[in-house]
Amino acid sequence: MQFGRWVGLGVLSVLAVAVAPSPEVSTWVYKSKLASGWHDFGYATHQADPSSGAENVDLSNWGGWILASPGVEWRKLGDLSFRYKSTRELGDFLEVRLLTADDADSPKIIVSEKYRVQRDGWWHVRVPMKELNPSMQPFDRFRIRAGRKEPSAIVSIDEIGFLAPQGLVNGAPPPLPA
Repeated sequence: MQFGRWVGLGVLSVLAVAVAPSPEVSTWVYKSKLASGWHDFGYATHQADPSSGAENVDLSNWGGWILASPGVEWRKLGDLSFRYKSTRELGDFLEVRLLTADDADSPKIIVSEKYRVQRDGWWHVRVPMKELNPSMQPFDRFRIRAGRKEPSAIVSIDEIGFLAPQGLVNGAPPPLPA
């Protein structure tokens, strides 16, 4: 009887891991409010939704939201993760990009179906750092914006964070590129 109980617990543990609702965020940027050390450099009109805490951002006409943390230990940040929803279907509408104070180029990633899945009324997004920052350049901010001009696009955005970078061992970041 004891053996059966342990087997049952093992199966429940495996199932719990398999249906985990979201990846483990190591650095929060916005979770119903802006995290300590992060600043709002956004240029789109936005305000927090009092019922959900999500930020309602007006991404109409190329609007965007820039979140920055000067001095952030960028090598300790992995994939970007967030969730969003809108009042209407916008398809491959959002664009994310890492930025620097000197406007160094980084790839513009369109948040296509490759990066998002719909669950519990929200689109859950995960963009790999190797695609956001393939050359491993320093950054201190990122932008979520409209990837195309839309006359009306209010988007609720919440639970923005970075996962631990892949290959992080005992808290040590990956080496700098040669």
